[in-house]
Amino acid sequence: MNTNRFYGGYLLQPLRLNQPCRLMQKDVYGNTVCRTTSPVTSIKRNDASWLEFDTAHSHYEVFPNKPCLNADVGKRVELIFMNDPYPGKLASGSLGTIKAIDSIGQIHVSWDCGSSLALVPEVDRFNII
Repeated sequence: MNTNRFYGGYLLQPLRLNQPCRLMQKDVYGNTVCRTTSPVTSIKRNDASWLEFDTAHSHYEVFPNKPCLNADVGKRVELIFMNDPYPGKLASGSLGTIKAIDSIGQIHVSWDCGSSLALVPEVDRFNII
């Protein structure tokens, strides 16, 4: 069974057994991704932070928007690792200033090297300094 993880995603409609589900999220490039699943066969809310459900052929995990602790606008950030195929000038140790946190939890940074790539808290590694 395939596992599909939606970080910062949200459901476009309530989950109902035996009904398809529509999920939406932003990908790492800022594009909106919408997926309609096959009918839902089971639903499990593990805790307040995420939801699991199954269809006939796939398992889904939806991690809703979560604020990143201490990620306030104006704070400095140090990059440890970014999971991006085109990081440009960014490398481990790069420093920047947090400019905004968007509705899906991405942290937008003005990097000292001139880049403006956002951090994805569940994927990238960084320190708030």
